[in-house]
Amino acid sequence: RKLRLELNMTIIVTGLAISTRTQRVLLVLEELGLPYELRAVDLRNGEHKTPDFRKKYNPFGKVPVFEHGDTKLFESRAICRYIATKYKSPLMPVDIETRGIFEQIDSVGYGFFDTAIDHVADEMIFRRYTITSLAMSTALDYNTTVG
Repeated sequence: RKLRLELNMTIIVTGLAISTRTQRVLLVLEELGLPYELRAVDLRNGEHKTPDFRKKYNPFGKVPVFEHGDTKLFESRAICRYIATKYKSPLMPVDIETRGIFEQIDSVGYGFFDTAIDHVADEMIFRRYTITSLAMSTALDYNTTVG
């Protein structure tokens, strides 16, 4: 009976589909064939930074957030580990040697990729440019490349 109740509970992922961290969670859910609902957050206008969002979802004002019944998690890597472990997926190694290699690779990804992509995303997606800043950037680029 508890399993049937659990299957009737909807998995909710709060985030934005273009976010690589949200995509990470959605990819695991898709891989396991688990149904979910994606609730969009207006990152551009700072919805995730509001006191209400921080209180309800994540005190750090980040996405994604995972909800399933009474379970609420944030941090995409923790969410993915939770899903893979809960549903006994082969995505999460069980023997200690393979698990150690998995954790090592995941740590490298976190330490190098996520840090770098944060800066790129901030510049390309979230930073609001003005005509003046774009013109100045173009002029400086031209002068240092050609001049």
